[in-house]
This record gives sequence, structure tokens and C-alpha cells, in this order.
Amino acid sequence: MLFRTAVDIESAFRGVLEIRGNEVEVVDADKLRETCIDRLVYNAVFHEDEEFRYFLRWLIREAAAKEVIYPTSIQGLQEAAVLGAIPAFTAPVLSLHALCYDAARACFRAARDTGAGAFSFGYDEEIVGYDYQPPAEYATCILAAALREGYQRAVFLQCDHIRVGHASYRVSRDDEIDRLKERIEEAIAAGIFNIDLDTSGLVDFSRLRVAEQQRLSSRECAELVAFIRGIEPAELSVDIGAEIRAMRNGNLTADEFRAFMEGFYDQLSIPGGKKDLSKIIVLLGGAKGEADVDLDLLRDIGEVARREYGLGLAVRSGVMPIAETPFPRFPEHNIGELHLAAPFEDLIFDHEAFAPELKSAIYRWIDNEWPGERQPHMSDEDFYRATRKRALLRFKQALWDMPEERRDRIMADVQRRAVSYFDTLKVSNTTGFVRDTVDIERVGLPTPVSGYAHTAETTFRTLLDRMGGIRPITVGPL
Repeated sequence: MLFRTAVDIESAFRGVLEIRGNEVEVVDADKLRETCIDRLVYNAVFHEDEEFRYFLRWLIREAAAKEVIYPTSIQGLQEAAVLGAIPAFTAPVLSLHALCYDAARACFRAARDTGAGAFSFGYDEEIVGYDYQPPAEYATCILAAALREGYQRAVFLQCDHIRVGHASYRVSRDDEIDRLKERIEEAIAAGIFNIDLDTSGLVDFSRLRVAEQQRLSSRECAELVAFIRGIEPAELSVDIGAEIRAMRNGNLTADEFRAFMEGFYDQLSIPGGKKDLSKIIVLLGGAKGEADVDLDLLRDIGEVARREYGLGLAVRSGVMPIAETPFPRFPEHNIGELHLAAPFEDLIFDHEAFAPELKSAIYRWIDNEWPGERQPHMSDEDFYRATRKRALLRFKQALWDMPEERRDRIMADVQRRAVSYFDTLKVSNTTGFVRDTVDIERVGLPTPVSGYAHTAETTFRTLLDRMGGIRPITVGPL
């Protein structure tokens, strides 16, 4: 699968893609889907040459744009939903990090079968801490999957979530905020135009007045929103969510929500005409088993968000997964978005087709490398479920190299699960709403250049020369 020589690369591109100057032309879209894109994305993830990996990410994004596949912001759709201009739905945010290319393909097939358009792919910012997958790699896998499945429409990529580290913030506020701004810049450059901010760890419950409890969280959220509005592409408005508070006994109240928003608007400074927030995010806590879901409370908070601030409401779970039983009632209870952080990863790892020898190797590695993560009350199952994200980098290529027959069986169930979510959350048959409310514009990656050259074509020549081959390389019509 890996490209080893220039001739190897040339043969893969011949009759499929042409690079002229900084333009990519898709010569044969069917051949690109059927014989080429799998290998391109594999090399964009695993090739040892960093410059070549970046080049392939750029190439995939440009080819996707030529096939009318655009990463964009979901904000227009969210606004229409808040105004009641379209039927109620709950947009799922699908977190796909294990086998993300295969899993995204399965989700695009599910979207094709159901007519779903109102869904996002969530990039877990925590993954950065494991050195597993930079945003540009994740975005490349999702766009490549859309190409592979012939999905020609808007693709929503979401950074879920940019979180202030309370301990780091206490050591150096400026360093922590600068770190988050770097994460935001990296995400936007990758084509992730939907960003959730979490400053809720700064809420100070030792204060008596609710406004004082929320003040610091509001202030830092306002600064990060202003930063995003200052760097977002001119072609679109990034969809921004804000998590209101950290986990604590009890639920978010309307007074706490209003206190956060009032403090936020007091501190916010953005140019006129710019949108501020698009939604608020409520974290559902739970001590054991599953996160608690109080539908009546969520409906009331969502109504305050919609009526008083023009915002949507999103929910996500913390450590515990959200119980799926109430999912069919989410749309009618003002829940506009649901973050599904764990279901697909759990489905993949726990699937009967998952290679048993690979799973054993992963769990042995976790036992050796992360024994301190095991808590006294944890079963083996709980321990491995909590820690296996740490193994994603170490075993990433082994996961991708799992026999195709096993991956196909797993992905058939991923597809069925996605279909179930789309139907249950009422996002089936929403492609028309997306088309009517979302403006898609081409926002490309910066063009890869080499040395004093200023075109992607010359960079490609340089990369091919570096890899060598047994005969001269031709760039352009092949």
C-alpha cells in the first residue's frame, strides 16, 4: 500500500489525476474512487515522508473540491432550526478515530441510504494529547471517505472540544490560552469549521453569587470566540458552541445559563455583523452506568437558549455514555445536537470480527504501559474501555491493516448503527434542508511548495525526484 518509488506513484496517478501549477484535475472520477483513493489516504496517514504526507492531504482536499465535496460550517442549518424554519431534528456528532476512514465510509453509505445531511464528524481534541491524529489527518480521512463513496455535498467537521486545562491555567493563564488558540488555528486550517469551546472548568462554585461563579468562564470564552472570528475564512462563518459548566452535583439552571451569557456579552468584542455563538453545550453527568438525562430540564434550557439568545442546545456525556432510550424524544425537547463520543469506538473494539490476536496485543500493551490508570473498582472491561484510546497511535497501522473481510463485517454494523441514529434523531431526509441553508465555498489548504518553487506541480516533481525510480517522471497528462 505504501508508495516506495516515483514510478509507483506515477502509475497510481496515471489516467486518474493531473497536477498543473496549483490545480488538480480529476481525469477519471470512477477510477479515483475504485482504485486510487484507498491508497492515497493510506499514504497520507502512514508514509514516512512528512512533506509527502502533507502533499497528499492537499491533493485529496483539492480532488474532493473538484467532486463538489466541501468541508464547511453547519451554522446556517443550525440557525434555521433555531428559528423553526425547518422541522425539528437532533444532529449527531459522530466521533470516529479508530479506523476513521473505514468508519466514515460506512457513515456516508448510511447517509446515502437515509438521505441524511444534518450530521457532523467530531474530532476529539483529547486525541492531540495522545499524539495520535492531527486535525489535518482526520479531515483528510473524512474527505477521502466522501470521495470513495461518491458523497457530493457539504461535509461538517467539528472540533469537539477545545477545553481549558484548569491546572495549566492556574500555572500560566497566557500560556494556556495561547495553547488553545494554536489548536483552533490548526483545526481551521485543516477544514474544521465547527468548533466547541469548553471554559467551564473555570467556573468557581466557591463564590456566592452566580454571576461571580461564571465570570471567568464567560470572559475566556468571549476572548476565544473573538479570536475565531478574527481568523475564520472570509468565505464562511465558523459554527461555535460553548460548554456552560463543568460537572457538579445538580443540573444547570436557567439562572446559571443567563449569568454565563450576560458575562459573555459584557466581555465580547467582535466586528459588527459577525455572529457570536451558535449553540450552548450541556454536559450530562452520571455517577455510574449511564449519564442522567432530564428531558424536561433540557427542554426548558433549550427554550431559554432559543427564545432569549437565538442559540441552539447541544448535549454530550462525560465519562458515562448517554442512555439511548430517550433519543427519539430529543428533537421535540429542543436538543439540536448530540455528541456521540464513544459508541462507534466501542462497537469496533468489541465486535466479534475484531482480530482477536490484535485485541490481545493491544490489551497486553495497555497492561504494561498504563497500569496506573486502573482504579480499584474497575473491571477489566471498564479498564480497557477507558484506556484503549491510548493505544490508537501504537496500533494505528495494525488496525488499518486488519484483514479486509474482518473490517467489512465490522463496518456493516457501523453502517447499521449510523442508520439507526439518523432515523431515531430525525436527520434522515435532511439533505434538502442542508442544501437550502448552508452556503458551501471552497476553502483550500495552503498550497505545498518546495524550496524556491511556488507551485504544487514543482513540489510534486521534487518529491518524485527524492523517491527515485527507474525512468524519468512525467507530470501532467499521464
